[in-house]
Amino acid sequence: MPITVISNEKTVKEVITKLYGELSATQLDSIMAATLAANPHLSESATLTPGMVVIVPSQAAVATPAGAGNIVSGDAVGAICAALSDYGKKLSQKIVNRQRELNDTANILNNADFQKVVGPKLPEGFIEGVINATESEQAKFKQMSHFIESDLKTLNSDLEKLSGKLF
Repeated sequence: MPITVISNEKTVKEVITKLYGELSATQLDSIMAATLAANPHLSESATLTPGMVVIVPSQAAVATPAGAGNIVSGDAVGAICAALSDYGKKLSQKIVNRQRELNDTANILNNADFQKVVGPKLPEGFIEGVINATESEQAKFKQMSHFIESDLKTLNSDLEKLSGKLF
C-alpha cells in the first residue's frame, strides 16, 4: 500500500484529491474510507501537519469489494516500516549535509586570510555573530537528528504492534 508524506495539505480530502484528481462523490467516499481505515490516527476532519506520513490505498485496493480482503496486510506494514526507514535516512542525510555546510561556513569565517581581507570591511562583531549562529543551528540539527531517530523507532514499534493486532 503506498504512503505519502504531507507537505501543505491540511485535510485527508486534500491529500486524496492531490493523489487521485477529481473524483465522483462515490469514489471519494470509497477512497476516504479506505484511507481512514489504513490510518486509525486520522479522522475525516483531522488537520494534517507537514511531514506527517499517511498510508493511501492503491486504486486496486479501493476497487476491491467490501469484505473481499483486508486493506492493510502484513506486507503493507513491512513496506511502511521500510519506507519510514528510508525517509528517516534521507532526512538524516539532509541534516548531515546541512551541518557540513555550517561547519564549512564557520571554517571560512575563522580562516585568518579571510578575516584579514574581508574582516575589516564588515561591521564589528559580524563574523563572531555568524559563527555563533552557525553553532546554534548545528546544535538544533543535532537535536532534530536525535528526535527523528527516536520517532522512527517508535513508529516502527507501533506499526509492529498494530500488525500483531490486525493479523
